[in-house]
Amino acid sequence: AFKAAINANPTPAEAYNNLGNVLAACQRAEEAVDAYRQAIKFRPGFSGAFSNLASLYEEMNRLDEAKAAVAECLRLTPDNPSAHLVAAKCERREGRYGEGIKRLVPFKNLKGNLPLRSDIFFELGRLYDAAGETKKAFASFQKAGRAAEEVSSSQYPDKATRNAEIDRLADRFSAEWVASWSPNSTAKTGDSPIFLVGFPRSGTTLVERALDCHPAIRVLDEKHA
Repeated sequence: AFKAAINANPTPAEAYNNLGNVLAACQRAEEAVDAYRQAIKFRPGFSGAFSNLASLYEEMNRLDEAKAAVAECLRLTPDNPSAHLVAAKCERREGRYGEGIKRLVPFKNLKGNLPLRSDIFFELGRLYDAAGETKKAFASFQKAGRAAEEVSSSQYPDKATRNAEIDRLADRFSAEWVASWSPNSTAKTGDSPIFLVGFPRSGTTLVERALDCHPAIRVLDEKHA
């Protein structure tokens, strides 16, 4: 649909930006990058596309490009909370926890965008935790959880709808579907990967910390291909 909109519009910046969002959600990162760049080509001052591009670059571990896109977005819209969130993530990854905290604190009372508010509090929690400010980290994670719960409640307004979604996911992971996957072509290294899958906020970080204490185990976060 967005490709059709692009073909029908002489200035398709918005359609390219939306196409980038869909491609990013489908884990087609490089194609999403191209779509965002096309949006910026048609509208050089498109701060939303710069913000989306910066967020995707950060997820792809391309921090220099993420910071460049953030800088351009903030030049265009200095109070853009999404761009400041990406900038704070980059600062945390560079060990500049205090700068990240100072950047995000003004957005703690963000109204109207619950998903973004939840993300901001989660990032503040990570920053406070890394900076050794445990009480503030706990408080931030609690607020993030409450905002995330409100988001979930709006997506699944009743128990039946939520249970139907869980059933749909359970049915998808059938033995037949798993058997249809292509074999792993990665060369044998002698190390055995183990994947632990669970619900968010269910103690996964505690399990990660405990396992990482063992000298023969290396714990990795999720990585983009």
